[in-house]
Amino acid sequence: MKITLSQPELSRAAGLAGNVVPSKSTLPILSTLLIRADKEGVAFSATDLDVSIHLRVEAAVEKTGAVAVPARRFAEIVRKLDSVDVTLTVEDQTLLIECGRSRFQISTMDPADFPKLPDTKGLDTFTAAAGTIRGMVRRTRYAISQDLARPSMNGIFLEIDGEKTTMVATDGHRLAYCQREEKLDVASSYGVIVPGKALDQLLRLLPDEGDMEIGISESQAFFRTGAVTLFSRLIEGPFPNYKQVIPQGNEKEMTVATDSLLMATDRVSTLASTLNTRQVKLVLEPDQLVLEVASPDIGKAHEEMEAAYGGEPMAIGYNAVYLLDVLKNMDSDQVRFRLDRPDNAGIIEPVEERAGERYFCLLMPLKLSD
Repeated sequence: MKITLSQPELSRAAGLAGNVVPSKSTLPILSTLLIRADKEGVAFSATDLDVSIHLRVEAAVEKTGAVAVPARRFAEIVRKLDSVDVTLTVEDQTLLIECGRSRFQISTMDPADFPKLPDTKGLDTFTAAAGTIRGMVRRTRYAISQDLARPSMNGIFLEIDGEKTTMVATDGHRLAYCQREEKLDVASSYGVIVPGKALDQLLRLLPDEGDMEIGISESQAFFRTGAVTLFSRLIEGPFPNYKQVIPQGNEKEMTVATDSLLMATDRVSTLASTLNTRQVKLVLEPDQLVLEVASPDIGKAHEEMEAAYGGEPMAIGYNAVYLLDVLKNMDSDQVRFRLDRPDNAGIIEPVEERAGERYFCLLMPLKLSD
């Protein structure tokens, strides 16, 4: 194999594919990046057997062939090269990298041992707006559970029919819900759980504009944008019945400036970092919100801010980290809290929403310490 391509394009491809490579694996071949050259150009592939990526780039192919190279070492080398053309040559299981006055030789593995990527044949496919999918993933990803003992909550529940797309994530303490009305040409309705690692790759890959192709089966899904295809094994369900936990009677409403609350919460949470629950107390009073943190042996924090609230005074406690995650993903100048009792789940939602979109977060309160 002998190919020549630009350093920026090579570095980008090696970096994107390398993100999928597992940090540890009992199979050495999974630590490699498969580079395959044919008459149409060069393809880069990587997999951890659950998530796989395949992308093509333009290159001058002098000799076709394939090679499996150590992914991280290769990506680090090409990232540090000058921004000129790079030539890759395979000779006797060794990859020669030439760029300007730089020359590297690294050992490779047999490309025949590289796992076969999933087949897209037989999957129902449809087209969706890449920016819409990217935005929905970004606004729900933070609520995915990290508890490996609850695998059905280790991803986003993706529901799709011909009229709308819904994404839901929860870790049992919080829930993020985003629904977008958009006509999609799908063969049937779907409800699948996409794992967090695949979603992290999507956030890196998807542009803000243009379309993307999605394919779904019972156990696999793929997402294609441009010359990049991401494959993901789906998580077996069922996903928790999230509709049962969404409160319907929260009639106490408070509206506050999103950025002001975000910065105030960030400030007072400096002392909450010493608490196991990271508790910050919100005291709602007529036209005012007070944030308080009390940390034994450390100190106290108190901050007042304007808020639109006309109900009876009440206090409710939240995990400051969870509250900050919610506020960081509110694409609205103002945020609305819909509350019931201090021991019931609260709904936090943007005051301004895009047409055809519904977004909110459910946050479970903490028991206030006296």
